[in-house]
Amino acid sequence: GHMITATDIAGKMVEYTRTLAAEVGVSDRIEVCHLPLQDVLTGQKKYDLICVHAVMEWLAHPYEILDKLSACLVPGGYVSLTVYNLHRTIFNGLIKGDFYKILEQNFSGESAKSMTPPNPIEPERVLAHLTELGFSVELQAGLRCFYDFITPEVRDKRSYEQILLLERRYRKQSPYRDIARYVHFVGRWNG
Repeated sequence: GHMITATDIAGKMVEYTRTLAAEVGVSDRIEVCHLPLQDVLTGQKKYDLICVHAVMEWLAHPYEILDKLSACLVPGGYVSLTVYNLHRTIFNGLIKGDFYKILEQNFSGESAKSMTPPNPIEPERVLAHLTELGFSVELQAGLRCFYDFITPEVRDKRSYEQILLLERRYRKQSPYRDIARYVHFVGRWNG
């Protein structure tokens, strides 16, 4: 029964979302915009929940999007953010010997079609910024805390359920959360 606004700058994703919404019968409850997120978060509409998952790290000025959130939430509304973790990027680069990327702070992929984002995010900076803006951060958890570090040989000997159980067990704890591929924040707007 929720009313949803979805946005993407990729035309293919916009069409996919519209097609999927029609297939599952929710087209009347979803507005799909072919716009950058920044152009949707203007403050003209207020939301109960805003999800920004794996978006910040692709923006030229990623932390600026945080400033737009409170103006678009109802008091007591929530934001759910998932960010590509800078610390994991550095740690993984060290393990793989990609020292030149780390020294140059150039984290983007080698090709134009790479899915490696150009601006990995500092989780501490997100946490501090959300707090400064008046959010109560109710969750900070890692996603893929150690899955990516498991060798294929070990991964093939373990069940998905075992790996998932351990990911869930340690996802909120430092240092595991701090080297996860993604960090998930849920914040409540106290405005």
